[in-house]
Amino acid sequence: MTMSENSGKSRMTMLDERYLSIADLQERQQKLDHEIKNLDLGALEITEDDLYDEWCDPKTPRILRFEEIAAAAYRIKFGVERTPC
Repeated sequence: MTMSENSGKSRMTMLDERYLSIADLQERQQKLDHEIKNLDLGALEITEDDLYDEWCDPKTPRILRFEEIAAAAYRIKFGVERTPC
């Protein structure tokens, strides 16, 4: 996912990196590094609604089956950056 400016608000967009060349990925990484360095965290307005996750509400616990978790892991497999940690 990447952050981009849209009418003064940040929004997230999906990027499927499987179809990009190494040069495109390196260029994209440089742009993202530049965006991160210039991000003003003090200007972000975070509300309770931003932090609320209906799937993680202790008032209404949910039970997930293994199949649901495995399907979700498969769907995000190529969207998660692998790090040495």
